[in-house]
Amino acid sequence: MTRLTILILILMVVLPSQDEVDPATTLTSVGQIVPDFTITTTDGTVYTSQNLRGQVYVLDFFATWCAPCLEAMPHLQSKVWEAYGDGELLLLGIGREHSSNELAYFVKDKGYTFPVAADPERKMYGKFASMFIPRTYLIGREGTILYQSVGYDEEEFDRLLAAVKGAF
Repeated sequence: MTRLTILILILMVVLPSQDEVDPATTLTSVGQIVPDFTITTTDGTVYTSQNLRGQVYVLDFFATWCAPCLEAMPHLQSKVWEAYGDGELLLLGIGREHSSNELAYFVKDKGYTFPVAADPERKMYGKFASMFIPRTYLIGREGTILYQSVGYDEEEFDRLLAAVKGAF
């Protein structure tokens, strides 16, 4: 067996599916007010939970090495950001354990145009969860979590899209 095949088999055994994620790793719930946060994007824009009140937005915690994250991101770009990002909705990618420089290179290389912020020490991530990515949250105009998920699959992504539509 090649090393890649062995690695894939190990990851399939070690990484949980969305249905197997321990709920104790999720520190938020649908219906609650989003935790207070402040984060700065790679272009220097500062977002806070307070200055985003009145706007619908999606937070997506990811890592550049995470296979499910890499699978989800093109869909977030095309079906969320490009479809709704004309001022109607903000999509904010948050690179867990990454620097701003790493993320700036990553988004340029991949062609992503939505704002991305670094969370090198998991300070923001730690307000939402203790383990597992990707994690995606839809926040409503009042600052309430309308949707949250961990992992990526097409069915779950369709639920995100339905929640986004329902937020308007």
